[in-house]
Amino acid sequence: MKTRTSPTYLIPIVGLLVLAGVFSDAHVARAQSQGECVLPAGTTLLPNPRVTAQQVEDGSATLKEFAVAVRDQFRVLEQSAEAENLGS
Repeated sequence: MKTRTSPTYLIPIVGLLVLAGVFSDAHVARAQSQGECVLPAGTTLLPNPRVTAQQVEDGSATLKEFAVAVRDQFRVLEQSAEAENLGS
């Protein structure tokens, strides 16, 4: 006489169905629904970078030039953050 065993292959399928049900009612994050990024008061935009990653990819700039430009931009950010902290 054969005994009936539980079909273990159904466990992953049921698990995937449960996950699909949980995530099917996902909503867009509130920050993404605003459309555009609004800068806080007193914040200024950074200047456009001298060298972009796309220029390095195209071959019109070197990786060293890109790294130096990123370093310089980071220093500007760091100095402005220090100035804000001193002003508070």
